[in-house]
Amino acid sequence: MKLLTRRQFLGASAAGAAGLAAGPLAAPLFGAARGNIPFPGPYGVQMYSIRKGMQTNPAAALKMVRSIGYTQIECWQPNGVNATELKPLLKAAHLVAPGMHTVYGQLLHNMPSLIRNAHILGAEWVVCAWVDAPLRQSGADYLKLAKHFNQFGRELRRAGLRLGYHNHTQEFIRFGGVPALDILMRHTDPNLMWLELDIGHCVRAGANPVTYLHRYAKRTPLLHLKDVAPNAGIKHPTKPTQYHDVPMGTGIIDLKGVLLAAYQNHVQHYYVEDEAAGAVRPELTDDYNYLRRVRF
Repeated sequence: MKLLTRRQFLGASAAGAAGLAAGPLAAPLFGAARGNIPFPGPYGVQMYSIRKGMQTNPAAALKMVRSIGYTQIECWQPNGVNATELKPLLKAAHLVAPGMHTVYGQLLHNMPSLIRNAHILGAEWVVCAWVDAPLRQSGADYLKLAKHFNQFGRELRRAGLRLGYHNHTQEFIRFGGVPALDILMRHTDPNLMWLELDIGHCVRAGANPVTYLHRYAKRTPLLHLKDVAPNAGIKHPTKPTQYHDVPMGTGIIDLKGVLLAAYQNHVQHYYVEDEAAGAVRPELTDDYNYLRRVRF
């Protein structure tokens, strides 16, 4: 079976599938035993990481994720599986899906379908993961997008849902000295749109994820976790393409600092995303084991 590219996968996903609302935050992380406290999570997997399995044997792919120890999935609607079909597969795998990804075009043209699919599984989050390049060429474009995201957020809120925005590297391009992501965040209502910060793309673009977690404190409830390293022979990368993904704890991202800032700023869901999706099970296992070893 021919696999979808990321862009095809993003664009073909009409609605995704989503899940359960976040529970309350864990008990205070720090106390008398500080220095040996495991980070509470919860940890999930972005379904793009398991896209091959979701196109061939989704039930087995989901059970594999749960067998590693993950308890949550952030959904895409995989090829041939709709929200109604996905719900029993998640239940059988003992997974929940607090959120779903979609694209700008679907928010603009197919909002009723997004809402319907979200409601099938009791979704809380609908996250925009892609805006086509012609729509984001200037600061004025991002101001126009911000206006639309406020509208989308209002529609979703009326339906009992919340809107998130997932960054890639292009959101750190500056217009008038201001990163595009900051233009979006400054011109959207904090009660209508939230940030899902992808720390790998953030670092690839030369930005600091800890800075953004504090800058948008209490407005970044969702986090994409990964680690990156410079490509071979490159000591001082200057372009996003000069990095590659590596198992967590083996790259250059200060993951412990990120997790601490995330906890301090009330992040609710932590999703591992392996975009290469090579040897998926060992890679997701290594990442999960690293996260379970983190101590504060």
